[in-house]
Amino acid sequence: MSTKTKQRVPGPEEPSPDNSWPAYFTLDSSATLKDPVQLQIQGTIPKWLTGSLYRNGSGVFKIGNTQFKHVFDGFAVLSRWTIKDGEVSFQSSVLDTESYRKSQKLNKIAGSAFGTYFPDPCRTIFNAHATSFFPLPVSAKDNTNVNIIKFADKFFALTESVVLQEVNPKSLLRNETIDIGESAVLHMGTAHPHVDPDDGNMIYVGTYLANYSKAFKFFRVPAKIPPGETNPFMTAQFIGSIESRWKIHIGYTHSFGLTKNYIVYFELPTAFNSLKVFTVGMSRDTIESTMKNYPDEPIKIHILNKITGERIPITYYAPHGFVFHFINCYEEDGCIICDVCLYDSGQVVKDFYLDEILNRQQNKIPFKGRFGRFVLPLRLNEVKNGENLVALPTSGAKATLRQNDKNVVDVLRDFTFFDDVYFDLPRINSEYNTRNYRYVYGCSIFNTDLARLVKFDLVTKQVLDWRCGDGHSPGEPVFVKSPNAEKEDDGVILSTIMARNASESSYLLVLDASTFKEIGRAVVPSSIKVNFSFHGDFYKNQLSDS
Repeated sequence: MSTKTKQRVPGPEEPSPDNSWPAYFTLDSSATLKDPVQLQIQGTIPKWLTGSLYRNGSGVFKIGNTQFKHVFDGFAVLSRWTIKDGEVSFQSSVLDTESYRKSQKLNKIAGSAFGTYFPDPCRTIFNAHATSFFPLPVSAKDNTNVNIIKFADKFFALTESVVLQEVNPKSLLRNETIDIGESAVLHMGTAHPHVDPDDGNMIYVGTYLANYSKAFKFFRVPAKIPPGETNPFMTAQFIGSIESRWKIHIGYTHSFGLTKNYIVYFELPTAFNSLKVFTVGMSRDTIESTMKNYPDEPIKIHILNKITGERIPITYYAPHGFVFHFINCYEEDGCIICDVCLYDSGQVVKDFYLDEILNRQQNKIPFKGRFGRFVLPLRLNEVKNGENLVALPTSGAKATLRQNDKNVVDVLRDFTFFDDVYFDLPRINSEYNTRNYRYVYGCSIFNTDLARLVKFDLVTKQVLDWRCGDGHSPGEPVFVKSPNAEKEDDGVILSTIMARNASESSYLLVLDASTFKEIGRAVVPSSIKVNFSFHGDFYKNQLSDS
């Protein structure tokens, strides 16, 4: 997973070249706005659109003379775009985690992150050695900078650790820090749990590094909190687990798929060395440095019954690749259709170091996430070797029984769209989660050569796009259904468009989801920087004074 780059990141104690970085990587404590800022409207914001778009992402990368190196490292900055009566206001806040407050007090970043290590002067030699062989303390993994969701009438900021922050939806500051690793016995978590459309409960996956036979664990978190309990995660129910294909290396997990009856899990050929993860405190390594890419290994696909946790007795293998995000999964004619955003390999994890992002932007080298559809047959009755088991007339995907093995199926993706349509941060109309659907929305993450939002039509195979120019970077496209929607794409797309240069303004873009044409935008004053946010969602009638 190593690569040579033209740009060098400064050492932990060196000044960083702020003037060379995009503005969305150069926020500081001024990102915390105590009061909402009313924005200038260009075009029209639909009057029916009432609520708030919440966003979360890495925002503060530098404190004093220290700077994080990886895009997954930056201290979380939460933002809220509140929409009512055709008007929009903006508010943001650095999430006041223990790790951020400590670093502010020291005027330097302290402690380990995904891709950067800094000594923590608050840890004694005894404490450093005493915790070397155990998972990192809460303060080292509380920077929940990837996603923000509403569940059980509470807002939670999440990342890939087992720590969640319950946040105040008005102030965007934390109410409570929750460590679910204590009750669920996990070492890593997910920023992308599913809310099951059938019952409203959450399906959550976590990674357990201490026992490869139970490496990937799935839980059901009830939406209704029992009387006397305030933390829904304390009532999580174990569903089932999956064994790792390796004993020491445990596959990286960012997301997973869900259908009406099944959980779909991709065991990726990019994995953590569990022994090294437990000793990063002593070795002063980063979490990313413990990862290994197996270039000759395929993606291994597992399917579990979402109620019983029982794993179906078929293993699927897809060619080597890497997936951050599932798009949607559903069942049709005895198969599971599984759509993902697919990269060639786990090299993309290293490509998200800030110096490599800058190198790619300067040299117009795109991040090559592509649409990938796999079809997984659920039954193997009277199957012949070499026979394509995918009989769906609309699919070009392939699935063949492996020779001399009755329960192993090799799958190839459907090349539905041209492979030069690069995108990530995929979204759909959430009402179609686990159901047959037609439209996918995405964005050209960090790409400057063709900075755009895209819309895939899975029926006509057409792609529409909206381009913002290389002076801005588009964010995750969030679909919001119109009140009287009759079609799947009746509604709008909301996307935060971030300025690369400090002299330019960022804005909230509103597109007609059907035509993919701009309706309007809400422009942020150029004096206010908007960070690159990974994920979030829109919540109707959730206003800033709630």
